[in-house]
Amino acid sequence: MNSADDALRALVARGFRMANAPGYTVNGVEIPFTLLYTFAWEAPFIDVVHVRAEDDVTAIRANADGEKYSLFDPDNIGWKSRDGGDLVEVVADLLGLPAPGERGAPTRQVRAPSRLSAPETGRSPLPLPSALSMVS
Repeated sequence: MNSADDALRALVARGFRMANAPGYTVNGVEIPFTLLYTFAWEAPFIDVVHVRAEDDVTAIRANADGEKYSLFDPDNIGWKSRDGGDLVEVVADLLGLPAPGERGAPTRQVRAPSRLSAPETGRSPLPLPSALSMVS
């Protein structure tokens, strides 16, 4: 896949269905619609690609059996591309995921508890042997 056209053709070849989604206004310019590509796996999973521009794409794999109504609720998302990604990269990442039920396939997104944090810039955690000696 080398171009946006290749990426869109790959989605269609994989069986994704395209629909127009609501547009938006950015910097005073009205975008009349965006594109939404969806692929329904055997229940309960669905893949969704939202194309706002060639360089502003988001994709998710959602689990539709969650207790939350919205597929886009974080509790229902098993995998998500970074927001505003490049179309070719996002589609390649999504199409590269194992199918639901296959080994390594995402099912539910695991979020780190808010009490965890990365070290401040310039600080590094203790090397593992030093950290282990503190426990004994």
